[in-house]
Amino acid sequence: MGERAAVAIDEFLTGEKHAFWREIRPADTFFDPDADPVEYPRGAMQLLPVNKRKGNFQEVELAWSEPVARREAKRCLRCDYRPECKKE
Repeated sequence: MGERAAVAIDEFLTGEKHAFWREIRPADTFFDPDADPVEYPRGAMQLLPVNKRKGNFQEVELAWSEPVARREAKRCLRCDYRPECKKE
């Protein structure tokens, strides 16, 4: 979204479209706003062992495996959801 904002600002200021190489593609996702959230525990972050951190610039927090990343992506991100306010 930041890049889209920068392109829009550039177009506004210069009057020209410099981002001709970009095309907006819809994200292949599904979200049901009426579904009740399922509470998954947060996935544990794997860390690089302390003895391997010294003297380099490797990432300390390692990436999740694909199954864990998919489960994390399904966690509830609805901050407005409160079960006591849900209408039956």
